[in-house]
Amino acid sequence: MRKISKIEPKLPVFQARKKVAAYARVSRDTERLMHSVSVQVSYYSTLIQKNPEWEYADVYADM
Repeated sequence: MRKISKIEPKLPVFQARKKVAAYARVSRDTERLMHSVSVQVSYYSTLIQKNPEWEYADVYADM
């Protein structure tokens, strides 16, 4: 008698993306340094959003 084997379909395994946030800050309150914070926020926002393994949470800034 022949034996029948049922082949179960394999479901793809999805990795959970890591939630990532960044923290930007400056230690002094001057016009030049305020620009520095905006540059940091822009840089980290772009960096996090470009990585397909990361989920963008936010960039927090302390001035």
